[in-house]
Amino acid sequence: AHYEATLFEIAMTRGEIKAIMDNFSSYMKPQHVSKTLATMTDTAYIQAQPYGVVTLICPWNYPVALLFQPLIGAIAAGNCVVIKPSEVSTACEALFRDVLPKYLPSDCFPIVCGGVPETSALLRQRVDY
Repeated sequence: AHYEATLFEIAMTRGEIKAIMDNFSSYMKPQHVSKTLATMTDTAYIQAQPYGVVTLICPWNYPVALLFQPLIGAIAAGNCVVIKPSEVSTACEALFRDVLPKYLPSDCFPIVCGGVPETSALLRQRVDY
């Protein structure tokens, strides 16, 4: 179990962080697209934009990796994230509740703890993605 946790929870999450950091500047660059007759004299490109607010409901298995890997991508894309750790992984839920606000502003990265009623209420909220 120790090796599994180290591999899936830590190593893969560190790999995700490294991949994002290595490729971050290319994510921000406009992607030039083919021009049509109507856009021949224009500059045609696709510019990535943040979705806005993302809801991240984490499962109980691999609670670190399955929280941080999508969170890393959402942050890199410029989104705010409503974070809902699994109530089944009580130690991780408490850790995230206590530690994440020290590093992420709670107005952009609120943490919702609780079970089915809290998750159901969260799912009724309007978010962008």
